Amino acid sequence: MMKQMIFTVLLTTFMEANSYTAQVEPYEKVLVLSEINGLVTKVKREAEYGFLGQRKSLVQVEKRVEAIEVKGLKSSLKFSKRAYSLKADNFSRKNKVRQISQYEKDLEKSSLYEIQSQMEELQKNIDLLEYRIDKKTFFLEQKYVGKIYVREGDYVDVGSKIMDSYDVSKEKIELYVRAKEIEGIQSKSIFINGKKSEYTIEKVSQVRDGVNLSSFLVRIVKKNFKPKRYFGTVVKVEFR
Repeated sequence: MMKQMIFTVLLTTFMEANSYTAQVEPYEKVLVLSEINGLVTKVKREAEYGFLGQRKSLVQVEKRVEAIEVKGLKSSLKFSKRAYSLKADNFSRKNKVRQISQYEKDLEKSSLYEIQSQMEELQKNIDLLEYRIDKKTFFLEQKYVGKIYVREGDYVDVGSKIMDSYDVSKEKIELYVRAKEIEGIQSKSIFINGKKSEYTIEKVSQVRDGVNLSSFLVRIVKKNFKPKRYFGTVVKVEFR
């Protein structure tokens, strides 16, 4: 009887030698962090823990000050362009008159360069402010929204957590395959819960894992056609 029990255990171990238990996960998780500081003025709390199809603003940080500054700088740039245009026409006319000294012409040209420099500086400041304004609105599209960490009235700094975002366009399974079974794994079919699947191998680590010392990390993926599906299912994976 004892021999029969030992034989049964050995047989079970052998049968399970090429199978692994792993969890189905979203392809990628991204922790969205703030690149600016400011007061949170708007949060779409209803979008939390749901799939977002179309592009939508979920979190808004106060941007009125920057908007006012941009308006003022654009007005200054507009006047500078007019001044440049008038001076350029004036220089063009003077440059054709022989009686005007070269010194006076050079002064006129120098004035043009100065205005041009001012215009470039104004445009640079406008671009920087518009970049900050853009970073104060947090959009997502075709993503699953996880936890939203901020509330209206919160003050965020650079590096503050805003929300978790998940790419669910593909499913991912990561597992640690025993070293002796890694050879030729790329040419094998992948079975999930005993059925041949559409999963393909995306990556095979060439370095043994630091925790699972006798194993290599293998990542398998497949297209997810149901963006609202539930993840976290534990499955049996086999390479045959």
